[in-house]
Amino acid sequence: MDERIDRVLKRLEKQERYEQENPDAVPGREKMLAITRDIGLFYNILLRFSGTRRILEVGTSTGYSTIWFAEAVRGVPGSQVITIEQEDAKISRARKNFHDTGLECMIEMRRGLAAEILCELVAAGERFDFVFIDADKERVIEYFDLSLRLLRTGGIIGIDNIIKPEKFSPYMTPLIDHARAASAVRSVIVPIDNGELLCVRLGAALPEVQRSHDPDRAAP
Repeated sequence: MDERIDRVLKRLEKQERYEQENPDAVPGREKMLAITRDIGLFYNILLRFSGTRRILEVGTSTGYSTIWFAEAVRGVPGSQVITIEQEDAKISRARKNFHDTGLECMIEMRRGLAAEILCELVAAGERFDFVFIDADKERVIEYFDLSLRLLRTGGIIGIDNIIKPEKFSPYMTPLIDHARAASAVRSVIVPIDNGELLCVRLGAALPEVQRSHDPDRAAP
């Protein structure tokens, strides 16, 4: 791996460990809440041999997972990563991290509410080879349904926190059932660290989008 990229990843891993060991030191909305290095390696390897070029990430945070994805497809003709984040402070930190890795030219950040941006991408007819979902868990089924409409046949959706922490199980258990019931996907749980749900898009009809109720939903 390029030294610049590895240096940034290790710096972010150090910050993640600090936040986990000092849970009150960083405000909740500013915490990284990133995937682990093993999960980053897992997706990096998966993307390298799956023919992936276009990637969509729902939930940038400070860009740790984004860097793993972008590094995997760097140098592939037509490769691009679009990543969605709402928090301005995290967007600023992520952009600095992308600059420090030298990957910023292939990463496009979209600021706003994930569901709204996903709907915009669907309306624009965008297609992706891989979608990663690691955002607010209350809307994970809605994000999943919208992401399916953006995924090419044979493309993959990855979702973090399927197994841990347990506080997310009220959202993740229905998601697992929803994905398994959908004829448009084939899914499997990969028990690495927090646990990943992998779903491959088949050619069957897509399920209706399950909208999440959010009285505060509005354009940022």
